[in-house]
Amino acid sequence: MVLHFSGAIDTQRWMQAAAQGGDARAEHILGLMRHAGWGKTADHEAGLRLIDSAKGHGDLLAGLSLGDCNALDAAVNPDAFVDLQTYRRLARKGFGLAAYRLGVCRLRGLGVEQDYIAARRWFALAAKEGLADAQNDLGLMHHLGLGGQIDLSLAERLYRAAIANGHAGAQHNLTKLPTNAKSPQ
Repeated sequence: MVLHFSGAIDTQRWMQAAAQGGDARAEHILGLMRHAGWGKTADHEAGLRLIDSAKGHGDLLAGLSLGDCNALDAAVNPDAFVDLQTYRRLARKGFGLAAYRLGVCRLRGLGVEQDYIAARRWFALAAKEGLADAQNDLGLMHHLGLGGQIDLSLAERLYRAAIANGHAGAQHNLTKLPTNAKSPQ
């Protein structure tokens, strides 16, 4: 499949030139474009090679993208490799988004055995960094008792934090809490 958007082919040419000139960020973006098929037919393997090369050239976010692409591929193909080590390494360096992605992989069983307890731990790390998605998802886990006890008070606090950080779905989740569980505003 080929996805064309205004200037995709030109952008790909510019990124190619910059990547050949040693720009790791351009190499990363070019890899994402190749993986997704922006401007030309998708080539997942070539895209992953470029992203991995960018990671090797010092682009830390390329490691996160590499894990994302692999997790996306794993959702379609259960035998696909998910680079959990990269997610873990970045999470330990304080990248909340990497911790969140580890939580998603554990919650859904993407590239790894489904484990609600581990998902809760990773979401908690990301929630401390202020990631609204992690706050909402951790709130939902406490709301439903996934990976531990139901804690409606904590679920409410997490939903409210997610709302304060701009998560639209957290408001809906907050309305699903039992009325007697909600603290007065």
